Amino acid sequence: MNENNSSNPLVSNGTDNRWMKSLQAFDRSVWILVVANLLPLVGVFFFGWDARLILFIYWGENLVVGLLNVLKMVCIRGGVGENSTKLFMIPFFMVHFGGFCAVHGVFLVVLTSEFGSGGVPGEQGGVMSSLFPDSSFWIGPLMFIGLLFNLVSYIWSNYFQQIWLPILSLLFSHGYSFYENFIVPKKYLDRSLAAQMFAPYGRIVVMHVAILTAGMLVVVLGSPTPLIVVLVGMKIVIDVVAHQIASGAGLPMLTSFLKNRVQSHVQNRQGGND
Repeated sequence: MNENNSSNPLVSNGTDNRWMKSLQAFDRSVWILVVANLLPLVGVFFFGWDARLILFIYWGENLVVGLLNVLKMVCIRGGVGENSTKLFMIPFFMVHFGGFCAVHGVFLVVLTSEFGSGGVPGEQGGVMSSLFPDSSFWIGPLMFIGLLFNLVSYIWSNYFQQIWLPILSLLFSHGYSFYENFIVPKKYLDRSLAAQMFAPYGRIVVMHVAILTAGMLVVVLGSPTPLIVVLVGMKIVIDVVAHQIASGAGLPMLTSFLKNRVQSHVQNRQGGND
């Protein structure tokens, strides 16, 4: 009986419980994330959306991730002086992360040809010139925050009818994950403020590169349905992997799987040689 279990890639050295916990977490929060990511395809097939709208939706999701990371930083309970450190690190994160998303948003607007009349970037009275904030009000690094506000205002005012439901679904998905994988297991008790501040950047960098690459493909190929389906599929894979790693389930599950597969393969080879 033990030999059968040892050859099973899912059961070895007590890792079955870890597998079950990982799969249960996958069933709860990851499937909600997958469903939320599939909503743009509904818009493509039934409402004639193009890739530009989907790229704006995914850009907006980055802001959702940043907002929830601020909440995580607020919840973290550190040692002496941690609360006073928050007074610096949280605003710093908001300016830095917000500026990161703002610059990415500008590139996205450029790639999707959202220019002023005549399609000339920065034309007087055009979209590009209206995005940049008033330097007399937004001073220094706060210019990036002003740029972000203008981008959100522009996208929201022009595409509200199409994007409000997908954005709301992604907000619900990430909010559920925040509760299920951060609040319930009380990760705020042992997570450092610095580690949490940098936590979303790995995922965001990958997503920014993927979105900008997709934007360039849209410029070259237009908005064919197969490209949109591939984009959504890649986004789901990135989200699931990032979610599992962030929740602490992905790496142990993958490590256990690979370890048990190798053990099973070695045992099968040895059995065949005998």
